[in-house]
Amino acid sequence: MATALARRRRAGLTLIELMVAVAILGVIAMMAAPSFTGFVARAKLRGAAQEVFADMQYARSESVQKNQVFQVEFSANGYEVWRMDRVVPANHDASTAVNPNPVKAVYWSDSGTSLTGGSAMVVTYNPVRASATIANGPLEIAHSATSGTLQVTVNTTGRAELCSPNASLPGVVSC
Repeated sequence: MATALARRRRAGLTLIELMVAVAILGVIAMMAAPSFTGFVARAKLRGAAQEVFADMQYARSESVQKNQVFQVEFSANGYEVWRMDRVVPANHDASTAVNPNPVKAVYWSDSGTSLTGGSAMVVTYNPVRASATIANGPLEIAHSATSGTLQVTVNTTGRAELCSPNASLPGVVSC
């Protein structure tokens, strides 16, 4: 009789054992929550910077492919990509392009992402030799929930580069 009772007792968990296990899991979850919110904020920052990077590469390639001037204009809460109607004339002066048409607009007002530097940056892509004219750069992107920033720079050939100033964001190349 004693062996049957001992077997039945080992078959499951008591309510107290279950409550202790749930309490331990709760404590562990509370310790992990702050680092998880930081992870999410860094992921949003990386996503926003990579979207800017991709859109600048898109504007550069479309400029060459369509033989038209493309412009990327930044403001404090986002950016817009424009295609200019007029083809660049023989003198290769991109400033004569007129009648901008919107291609894409991105606004970060609710995401916590913002521009901390270069908020008035304008990049104009000239289709000839895929050159670019840059005003008010470089661009720095930040997120309200993390201390790191990402920087997007564009050189005169129109190539965009993404880096982390002072290695402020792990996993991204330092500037």
